[in-house]
Amino acid sequence: MILSAHQSHYLPWLGYLDKIDRSDIFVVLDDVQYEKNGWQNRNRILSAKGPQWLTVPVHAHLSQRLLDIAISDNVSWEKDHAKTLELNYRKSPHFSFLWDALEEIYEKKWRSLVELNETSLAVLLEKFGLAGKRQVRSSALGIKSEATTRLVEICKSFKADTYLSGEGAKAYLDLSLFEKAGIRVAFQEFRHPVYSQIHGEDFVEGLSAVDLLFNHGEDALEILRGMRK
Repeated sequence: MILSAHQSHYLPWLGYLDKIDRSDIFVVLDDVQYEKNGWQNRNRILSAKGPQWLTVPVHAHLSQRLLDIAISDNVSWEKDHAKTLELNYRKSPHFSFLWDALEEIYEKKWRSLVELNETSLAVLLEKFGLAGKRQVRSSALGIKSEATTRLVEICKSFKADTYLSGEGAKAYLDLSLFEKAGIRVAFQEFRHPVYSQIHGEDFVEGLSAVDLLFNHGEDALEILRGMRK
């Protein structure tokens, strides 16, 4: 069984979806520390002028856990995000494939960042044809250890024999702990697909996965998988 884990992200990018697709079970790390100016409450889309940020305003301190982060209730960010997405993608080839599901998200009033992220991820997974992938919040596991030890214990709790890690973790993972536990570590080695985009002549990578869905609809998963070795 292949297990992977990642912090809860807002409208995540293609590398996030690729990790889920390659795994049997995906653990959403919702009880880790909040990161300011990270991807937990923001992501980028493509406008006619280039990449544009969509940021969810939050009440947060750096010592807070992600699951405790509250969304600001004095800013009408939902309408702004919906308007920005519609304005920049309404002429895309597959706008209707995704828009109704996204619009429903912005019709609600959100308080919890983790719950918003969970819902936005569910929409993306459904449109990519990955709705059946098993997901678990780390806060539900009751594991209190940290760093690599925590990841090893998470794998053990599901009897996973392989941990799929992002390449960036090579710098800090203690691989010996996985080896002692009899768990293989595989690195994702994500290669970003290049596809036609509605804006600009030069391809822009690293955007929210909504960009691929708006531009290619039902072909999104095939395009995502097409770059694998």
